Amino acid sequence: MERHHKVLAACFGAISALGPLAMDMYLAAMPSMAAHFGAEHGRIELSVMAFFVGFCLGQLVLGPVSDRTGRKPVVLIGIALYCAASLGCMIAGSLNQLIFWRVVQGVGGSVGMVIAMASIRDLFTGAMAARLLSMVVMVLGLAPVIAPILGSAILMVAPWQVIFATLAGLSGLVLLAVFLLLPETRSPEARAMSHPTRALGTYAMLLFRKDYIPYAGTMAIVQGGFFGYIAVASVVLMSVYGLSPMAFALVFASNALGLAICSRICGGLTEKLGAVRITRRANLFRAVVGLVLGGWALTGTLPLVAFVVLCFLLVASLGFVMPSCSVLSLERQGQHAGAAAALMGALGFGAGAVVSALAGMLADGTAMPISVLLSGSAILAFLVSALTFSADMETAPQPAR
Repeated sequence: MERHHKVLAACFGAISALGPLAMDMYLAAMPSMAAHFGAEHGRIELSVMAFFVGFCLGQLVLGPVSDRTGRKPVVLIGIALYCAASLGCMIAGSLNQLIFWRVVQGVGGSVGMVIAMASIRDLFTGAMAARLLSMVVMVLGLAPVIAPILGSAILMVAPWQVIFATLAGLSGLVLLAVFLLLPETRSPEARAMSHPTRALGTYAMLLFRKDYIPYAGTMAIVQGGFFGYIAVASVVLMSVYGLSPMAFALVFASNALGLAICSRICGGLTEKLGAVRITRRANLFRAVVGLVLGGWALTGTLPLVAFVVLCFLLVASLGFVMPSCSVLSLERQGQHAGAAAALMGALGFGAGAVVSALAGMLADGTAMPISVLLSGSAILAFLVSALTFSADMETAPQPAR
């Protein structure tokens, strides 16, 4: 990969990492935050769902806007908003205030993923797009590796508020890097042809496109299970299984590291096997693992080792599904790349909000609810990919436009 492409990948990865950092860095602090705010059982998890809601809304608005104004102005504004919201979370005086700022933080953080995917589609399709997207997903996997460990380390020497101060500082550094290094990828001609006011019509059109919705829908299904796991992982591993904050961070980090490694491998395999074949095979594997996890949990005898190993396999294998589905979703949406990336992200985080809420409502002091939800997500994704994916999507890519 050329040096220019590596710089682009680094920028896209940095802005995309802000969202996962905001989701994961404070997970180990949730029990202490609940005590600080006097939150009842299950209430602190609303801060996770609030972030998902903001992330969904932000993508739906900012994606089409970036089609018209260009990618760089939107990403700069989004990161600045994220920085301000991180400071708001730090000084929040009540749980309601925290939830408000988490929504705002989600809106600002949403700009990273949608702009990264849309910008890659502005410049590339096919194998090169798959390689760049795989690098972005690898960074998305490394961010959760660092986040819980960093968050746990901060908690050893400082209160939870310092976690959000750290997020504000990191976002400031990313803002500077993007300003200096990231070029504008949306051509003036493409900007002139875009109309953000028509976003609702564009979204409606995309929802019925056979070359978009099966792939974006599969992405949403697997992300729903993944984000549901993120939302309750700290409670299950620390409260149910009794892990310490640092042990939780290491378990969570191993999942993210597996995701990063698999996404890196996926970039090379796409040129050989094709994105459709990779996704189908990965989803078959995930469905089998999901059946084992869900079935074992329903017996009421799921031990810690089994839960950790099976969840690792489900999360790591997302490194094959997510980049491939991203490429397939955006491959033929050149003129509407921003809207298509925004809708894909909104569907995924919307599914995450739903599954997170279900996991909270079904919480019974065991790992059974999230295990069953993860199982259902894996099986449904396999069925969708097996029944709706088209081999025509493996044809030669269209030129970027």
